Amino acid sequence: MREATCSLVRVNPKDTDPICKSFLRGECVNEHCKKRHDIPRYAGTPICSFFQRGGMCTRDNCPFLHIKVPSRSELCPNFTQRGYCEDKNCILKHYMVSSRIKESNKIHT
Repeated sequence: MREATCSLVRVNPKDTDPICKSFLRGECVNEHCKKRHDIPRYAGTPICSFFQRGGMCTRDNCPFLHIKVPSRSELCPNFTQRGYCEDKNCILKHYMVSSRIKESNKIHT
């Protein structure tokens, strides 16, 4: 298996350019990948729903963030619309949201 190209950064990426999901997992090996690799990994990682609900996660090497946010918090618009949030102190929910849910909640991307 080839080594991940985590240092690969596109020149002048736009906010509308999609983020490379493989990069967020540390697994992008595509030297010609056209997706964004310029955000910190924590910024594009959703929170662990098991940790959020029960305060613990039993998965070894869980790829999600183990942080607690208030249960009544709303979805983070930055994370929902752009796929990442660079605010380390954000107290909103960072969940991946399907297109159908975005439409029903009137979240526009």
